[in-house]
Amino acid sequence: MVSKIRDPVVNLNREYMVNIAAFSNEAHRSHYGFLAAFMRTVLPNAKFVAFTGTPISKEDKSTLAEFYGGDYIDVYTIMESVADGATVELLYDEGIAQLDVKKAELDAEFEDRFGHLSEEKQDKLKREALRKYQFSHERIEAIAKHIINHYRNKIYPDGHKAMIVCSGRYAAIKYQEVLHSLKQEGYHDFDSKVVVTIGTPKSDIIAKDYYETLEWNRDHPTNKKPVYVVPPEDIKDATNNYKLPFGNEEEREKSGKKKYDNTAFIIVSDMLLTGWDAPIASCLYLDKPLKEHNLLQAIARVNRSGKGKNAGYIVDYNGITAFLIQALEIFSGDIRPDDILKNINEELPKLEMNHTKLVDFFKPMKIDRNYQRLAFIDAAILFIEPIDVRDEFKVLLKEFNKSINIVLPNTKAMKYQGDFKLFNEIKLRARNAFPDDDGLKISKDESKMLQSMIDLHLKAEGVQNLLAEPISIIDKDKFKQEILNASPATKELKMRNNLKHVIRVGLDRNPDFYKPLAQRLDELLKLKKEERITQLELLKAFTEIQDNIIAEQREGEEKGFTTDRDRAVYYSMKTIFDGDAEDATKTVLDLLTGELNIVGWQAKGQVKKDIENKIMRFLKTKMGRDEAKVKAKEMVDVLIRNNNA
Repeated sequence: MVSKIRDPVVNLNREYMVNIAAFSNEAHRSHYGFLAAFMRTVLPNAKFVAFTGTPISKEDKSTLAEFYGGDYIDVYTIMESVADGATVELLYDEGIAQLDVKKAELDAEFEDRFGHLSEEKQDKLKREALRKYQFSHERIEAIAKHIINHYRNKIYPDGHKAMIVCSGRYAAIKYQEVLHSLKQEGYHDFDSKVVVTIGTPKSDIIAKDYYETLEWNRDHPTNKKPVYVVPPEDIKDATNNYKLPFGNEEEREKSGKKKYDNTAFIIVSDMLLTGWDAPIASCLYLDKPLKEHNLLQAIARVNRSGKGKNAGYIVDYNGITAFLIQALEIFSGDIRPDDILKNINEELPKLEMNHTKLVDFFKPMKIDRNYQRLAFIDAAILFIEPIDVRDEFKVLLKEFNKSINIVLPNTKAMKYQGDFKLFNEIKLRARNAFPDDDGLKISKDESKMLQSMIDLHLKAEGVQNLLAEPISIIDKDKFKQEILNASPATKELKMRNNLKHVIRVGLDRNPDFYKPLAQRLDELLKLKKEERITQLELLKAFTEIQDNIIAEQREGEEKGFTTDRDRAVYYSMKTIFDGDAEDATKTVLDLLTGELNIVGWQAKGQVKKDIENKIMRFLKTKMGRDEAKVKAKEMVDVLIRNNNA
């Protein structure tokens, strides 16, 4: 309402605005933008009071901080809600799909299909391939079967329903395809529906496929293709009907409304995870890396009290245990805002600096951006036509937007609103003006090829439960303790998968350190599979690897290398200079100071070449020219991957 009466509010006499209180229900991130800052500008003496279930976000904002709270007025915890009967206990269980990748065959096919492309494009495709494993047919089918078996045995007998939360709309549709196929094979007889947003065919590939399928079915009434998503116009009815009990769908209430609905699973990505209540849903099958307030909102979908409902279940296929522990601590108020939030006063100078950099960037145009806005935008598009200039603009704008997001809704951000809109409009226009900007973008055909390769060379051997019994999460301390004190078999699985994840990420950023650890982990798993080491010996070896990772960071920091980038260079030097690695690292970093301080150097071919040549000349003091050239090229890649460190 404030936005509709903006001018009259500005003109109000401030003496009448002393005793105003502004109440916000379901307070969340939408209260942190320019409109929120505007409200605080025109109501400087008002008290803002918020009702929220997600008080703090580590990666975003604090509702408590944004509403000027030094402390909560009142806290209503999960335990209190269960005790009052408003919600039911939540039980957590964790499972993991056991996957086997035929690495040699996959590498060979990748080289055959994409070996002719640039190294930069191949690197992008490899990173995309790592993401594709989650969507592999074998993995999704293994999880789908686990879901069906769990639902059939534990949820359906009580007449309850379930939600499947997927990592993106594409994954939601893949799950529906697999469930549909398993139903046709006679594996189950449960109905399922996919509820996702659908955009316009021009900009949304999923919408394009959806409308092309509808057109095909109109033209081929005797040979229709399956439609895997609920039509946009039917979403409201589908989500309302889902709340009805199982029964004969032909029966109707006296009013003519549906009396029963046999949808067992509703499959989503982002929709229905907040503000949607369906007490009949008592199990959440989670295959999405949710955190903090998003995770709290999602699990609350299945804790609503209902007929014959004693508990809600969360079955986790994505390994969000640590995130769940943190989310519960946030919810209970154990984590304070000042434990994890940035100080706004520290960010204001950064915002001013980032804004000045953007303004100075366009100064050579000599056009007043305030009085000649349209001319400024047109000139700016031409100004950033060279790809290196455009890349520098994107880096500057990203930093400016990041600072704005941190400072809002503080009223001191208001003076940047005009330029925020201006520079982001330039970015939007540039995206349309320069299609070549997407030269490294992965095409639809390349994406399909990657998925088919992963499907071919990845095999799943079912889903293994990591916990002997589901664990209640309503008492966060007990939940944390039970997770930490799990059986040796559970510890082995969790440590193994945690190490795999850490090493996989580390290989990309610090290969010289993590490559031996990856080899050691593979060796240990092989020994365990062949029963040549005991479980206790394996856990001890896992602990040693973890200790090595911790020691690596500590060693680098003790020598003054405090960033991931500097430590990665240090470990590269250790493989070559051994005891002189510390001095060698400092020499290399000094040699590259100028290039590494160039904004957007990662996208500038000549700068990367200069870095490579400087490293190669230095390494030639210890190795032959060809070897030094290969190592220098590897180190440039490492520097790029650690560019935000």
